[in-house]
Amino acid sequence: MENSFLIRNGKIVDPKSGKVQVGDLRIEGGRIAEIGTALAEKAGEKTIDATGKLVMPGLVDPHMHLEGSTYGWNMLARAGVTTALEMDASTPPPQFIEKCRKYGSGICVAFVSGLIPRGNLTGPDPSVSELAEKIDQATSGGAMGVKLIGGHMPLTRRATADVVRLCHERRVWMAFHTGTVETNGDIRGMVEAVELSQGMPMHIAHINSYCRGGVYAPVEEAKIALEAIKSNPNLRTESYLALINGTSGYFTDETTPRSRVTANELRRAGYEVSRSALRQAILDGRACVNGEDTVRKEVVLLQPEEGLKYYDEHEGKVTMSFYANSPISSTALALSKDSTGKYIVDALSTDGGKIPRNLTLHQGLLLVKFGAFTLPEFSHKASLAGARMLGFTDRGYIQEGAAADVIVVDYDKMVVEQVFADGKLICDHGDILGSDCRIVTTERGRKALEESGAKFYVHQPDWLEGVSRSEAAPCALPSCKKTIGILGGVGPFATVDLFQKLVKATPARSDQEHPHTIIDNDCQIPDRTAALLGKGPSPVPEMLSAARRLEAAGADFIIMPCNTAHAFLPEVEPYVQIPFINMIKSVVAYIQEKHPAVKKVGLLATTGTVKSGVYAKELEAAGLEIVVPDEAVQADVMDAIYSPEYGIKAGGHDKAREKMLAAGKTLVAKGAQVVILGCTEIPLVVGANDLPVPAIDATEILAQAAVKRSQNK
Repeated sequence: MENSFLIRNGKIVDPKSGKVQVGDLRIEGGRIAEIGTALAEKAGEKTIDATGKLVMPGLVDPHMHLEGSTYGWNMLARAGVTTALEMDASTPPPQFIEKCRKYGSGICVAFVSGLIPRGNLTGPDPSVSELAEKIDQATSGGAMGVKLIGGHMPLTRRATADVVRLCHERRVWMAFHTGTVETNGDIRGMVEAVELSQGMPMHIAHINSYCRGGVYAPVEEAKIALEAIKSNPNLRTESYLALINGTSGYFTDETTPRSRVTANELRRAGYEVSRSALRQAILDGRACVNGEDTVRKEVVLLQPEEGLKYYDEHEGKVTMSFYANSPISSTALALSKDSTGKYIVDALSTDGGKIPRNLTLHQGLLLVKFGAFTLPEFSHKASLAGARMLGFTDRGYIQEGAAADVIVVDYDKMVVEQVFADGKLICDHGDILGSDCRIVTTERGRKALEESGAKFYVHQPDWLEGVSRSEAAPCALPSCKKTIGILGGVGPFATVDLFQKLVKATPARSDQEHPHTIIDNDCQIPDRTAALLGKGPSPVPEMLSAARRLEAAGADFIIMPCNTAHAFLPEVEPYVQIPFINMIKSVVAYIQEKHPAVKKVGLLATTGTVKSGVYAKELEAAGLEIVVPDEAVQADVMDAIYSPEYGIKAGGHDKAREKMLAAGKTLVAKGAQVVILGCTEIPLVVGANDLPVPAIDATEILAQAAVKRSQNK
């Protein structure tokens, strides 16, 4: 009888009933046909002696990776995985499905398609219509939904929220490696993700990856993560138990990695963020190159010298692994339950596949031996929970009538001996016998799968129904303040003024409630106005160096006390992994909110700022008219700022104040209804009520925006 098996005398573990029993199990017709003791052998039936072995449901892995290697399917089968979710298929659905059929090991695969800025998306802030189109393309092609890889290549917070909403409206899968342009993909990004979910369904990937000690101690980050998860019952989550992470080794230039994770891990290991530093980290054994064992047909971690050679041969376009994960937080996340006895993090995953960390069985059984899990509890998290996430009701457990996804495990050695998927023996003591693949899709993808000729299942996971946005309860989340970076020295008085205003803008009742702030007071940045007027060198190299120092020191975003310098931001921002708060945009938004009746806006600023058009562009886009001084008055403004005898930069205030007030009054005479103090030195001599119309302190507006961002508002 082909594909009929009798597994004798094994310790049968059923997570659904919570029972463990010694007995026999019969597989027929792709199902578990019978469970009992001393079952009679049928003619032609293959018998497996499982005495002293565990008989468990096949692992259902809700987070793995196949793209980029042909070996992932084999690696999963050897690890006991019978059903898995590919977490960011980067090729279009038809090509991915064909890969599964060509390289499959007999396992069942669902997939979500990655949304990649400057890949299949135009950039990090795509329109709603573009996002909707990409989501529909993915799901009609057979994907369960989409994934954002914010920790590596983020979208803006606005675009991320749009993806959550669009997926909920369509009742399709939205997976998220947390992080946005505005927020790093650590515990702060994870808290932000829960806030963005607004009670709607979301799959937050690999919770342990946000609890590596990047902000607080790992155990404290785990506590924050667990509380955040509990605030939205429509989340689905998983964590893994391996120590290594996975990231890209590619740098677009010497100092710009493709992935933010690579930058974070280099800094964490004490290296600068550069290609040469990564090469040194490989030699030091701190970073591991993932290479291919063509005999075993597996991806492995290469030894340092071999790894560096492989890295160079592939021009850095390789997957890297750092020993990044904390066993303390990973264990806490795997084991923690809520007050009802339910696991807070739903499932265990590998985050493996082609990445060599398919360790769910090995690490999970270690926790069983330690007494932290019972066998049914481990099997629940490794099999049943993942099956329920994917919408299966007939697998992830061991009972008569269930699908015959079954593994036989040597408990002492913690290795899989046999793997059955839909009743077929696909792996026997590491030898891959299975081929092809079964695809899991939704009704949206049925037609595409029928046309592909692939075997498939259609499921609509019930958790994707969730609740509507209006019914979502607000999240009561722990505070995860962000670190502010001040790119200072432009000039030093303005830097001091910004920091003072930052402190005053913070609603703190104690020292401990103020945001962590890092100041890089680089007074060697060339004069910005001189550069804009063609009379001096560009400040960009020094500005970029300062921004990267702030990034390396742990700042989450950057503010800059110089209006004129904002003209150079387009040359700096693309080469820094953390965002700037744009002073100019913040001021214009403030005017629109606080002075909605205003039509004409005066600007007191350096000649460089005026001629650069940075304010004119933003004001005109907002439908506002800009009013600037005539040439003679503008010369007085420059004298008030730069004069070595009485200028603000030289510390002289009385005469500078006199000239500034006179200049401001000329703008009012021209019809200005408010006046922007558009050089950060000007508020040192002109107050909010010193002119006939409101004088808007750009520095103060920037400080207020920074405080809000630091508090995740």
